[in-house]
Amino acid sequence: MRPVLFVIFGAALAAAGCCALDEGELTKLRDEATAIQKAYGEGKATPEEYAAGILKLEQALNILEKAGDTNSTLAQDITAQYFWAKRFSNVFVIKALEALRAKGGVVPPTRFDKPRTPRNPNDPNPDPFAEQMDAKKAFEEALAYVEKRKDDDMAVARRFFQMAGEWPGTDYGMKAMGLARDAILHFASKGAGQEEKLPETPEMEPVKKADALVDAGKYREAFPLYMASIRQKETDIAERRLGRAQFGYAMKLREEILAAWEELKPKLEEARQNAYVMNGKDRVFDPQNPRLAAAMAEQQKLVARVNDAKAAFGAAQRAFEAVVRLAAEKKDLEAAAYIALCLRGAERVADAKTFLQRFVKDYEPKSDYERILVEYGKIELESLAAKK
Repeated sequence: MRPVLFVIFGAALAAAGCCALDEGELTKLRDEATAIQKAYGEGKATPEEYAAGILKLEQALNILEKAGDTNSTLAQDITAQYFWAKRFSNVFVIKALEALRAKGGVVPPTRFDKPRTPRNPNDPNPDPFAEQMDAKKAFEEALAYVEKRKDDDMAVARRFFQMAGEWPGTDYGMKAMGLARDAILHFASKGAGQEEKLPETPEMEPVKKADALVDAGKYREAFPLYMASIRQKETDIAERRLGRAQFGYAMKLREEILAAWEELKPKLEEARQNAYVMNGKDRVFDPQNPRLAAAMAEQQKLVARVNDAKAAFGAAQRAFEAVVRLAAEKKDLEAAAYIALCLRGAERVADAKTFLQRFVKDYEPKSDYERILVEYGKIELESLAAKK
């Protein structure tokens, strides 16, 4: 028996060896692609070189896929970097990539081209927050990754941008986009001491107090102070900060609604399962069951609270529209990006689509930060175009 066990054990080891990841090779491919992307962003690499970097990432992804590794830190590094590289490819890079593909070699991974399918589309009792809950799980996975890469701002930005891009139109996608923005800005200002300082003017005093309240999460208390500043003298600074505060408040409301739904959902399901009575020999569903009726009433209250969040998104939109109005040439990329997010948050789908079409056409990004805003706008537009 022992020789047989030895043979089986040896075969298992050999199989494991065949599938073992060469982390050194993967790290090398990742780092070479990173260097190319950095050089290209600085204008020091050609589209052909950038395309070659994408192929290196695809080679790494294929190795990971064969090994069944899609969730290790290194796998997420490469996946997020690939998503980033593909989104920031211009027509010259795409042409160069097609030319390289024509020569044969690396087969592009297919799992990135699969559209997300809705959960239980024929469910007679659909979960109104199902997509949000799925997005929350994806967001939590991104957070777990970021905890391991928190000292690398660009890795953090890429991972959050990937999550946002894969879950457009969701609260957690918007939240991830904000964190990607923060990481990019932190990367850009590292060691440069670029902390924004407010002018020493009378209308900025209420802004300073309002900022402190926002930092403490006291959004509603901050709004009157921003408005007091604007009444003294309308400035893009006060309008922008009012818009960010209103947007933050809207996001906070949505998070509270989703948390309440997460708590209510199992109670609702239990009530629905127990809402049956015997009618002779038949088991019949009773829609008037008291526990079910109470749970359904709670669900309706949550759905009604969504309107409060929509109103907050609307208020944020108006503030950012004021920023655009005050800007030179009536253009401000960040404010315009926020307007698009506010329209999505308020579920004004038709308006969001029209605005995003103008947004991606009118703005030419000049930095990584501006690029993620424009690319996210394109992703949101693609998502809206795909909806029937």
